[in-house]
Formats: sequence, structure tokens, C-alpha cells
Amino acid sequence: MYLPKNKFRIKSTFGDEIESSNGVDYIGKYIELADGRIFEGDSLSNVKGRLSRKEKVNLKAIERPFNDYLGPTVLDYKVGLFTRYFIRDNRDGKITEVGLRQFKEKRRLNYVKSGKIEWIIQGPAENKLINDIPFIGAEERNKKTVLEFNKELRGIKSFIKNYKEFVR
Repeated sequence: MYLPKNKFRIKSTFGDEIESSNGVDYIGKYIELADGRIFEGDSLSNVKGRLSRKEKVNLKAIERPFNDYLGPTVLDYKVGLFTRYFIRDNRDGKITEVGLRQFKEKRRLNYVKSGKIEWIIQGPAENKLINDIPFIGAEERNKKTVLEFNKELRGIKSFIKNYKEFVR
């Protein structure tokens, strides 16, 4: 096949932008014609097969997690604790507290790290002596939980500031 030099370019790719006809990422040299068609190979005399461009994913168009939790219910206060769900977007490191529905929906995404903690909401909030017996308050127990959870979901300890939040 003959084409003038201004009608084609020989380029190379390291994957993630071009795929072969069987859908596998193509790595190597390819020929791009002026009309947009692309072929496997490094010269016009050695064309091996047709390639296609992969669709680029616009990361800004992907739905970001949003804050949709409502806090504990009356039933949670009777039990004394409730579950809080968190998601960290690995692309920008943003941590968001979400509800159960969104947690289940987003935790399977490969760019999301998720986790949940049991939050104590039954008082007293501060440490006290009750009948000369030291009692560890909800605030300190929640703080220990968050520090332990920080090993799993880095940055959560700077996200949660109030350890006696929701405590009655």
C-alpha cells in the first residue's frame, strides 16, 4: 500500500488508549491514517490488522459520592449505637459520610475505599467515676474506634472532629 507521507503517521502506545479487534489493549507501534483509521504495524508495507480507539473516560463526569446520611434513629438510641458509613475517593482523597444505600452502591468501585464503624450514642459522653468504678465515656470509646478505623481508611481521624456527636 502506498500513501504520501502527509497522509499517515507512525506512532506508538503503551496501552489504555487503543485496543485490538478482540478488545485487548494494544501496546506497540501503530499507523494512523489522515482519515482517522488506525492499523497495527510499524510501516505501510507491514500492516497486520485494524485497531480501534478506546473511549476516554471523563473522570469529572463520574458521579461523586455525596453526603446523604441522616444520623441515628429513635431505635438506634434505644440500642445505644448505630453504624456510620464512609467512602474515600482514591482519585482526590476526599472522604464523605454516606447512607447505607450509597455505601452498597459505591463500595464495589475500584477507585473507592469504603468502611463502616459502630458509633456509640448512649451516654455518658465523658469519663466518670460511678460508685468508685471508672467508666469510660462514649467520647473516648468512639475516639478509640476512629483511631483503629484510621488504619483501614486513612484520613478518617482528621475527618471526624467531634467524638461525642449524637451522644445523649
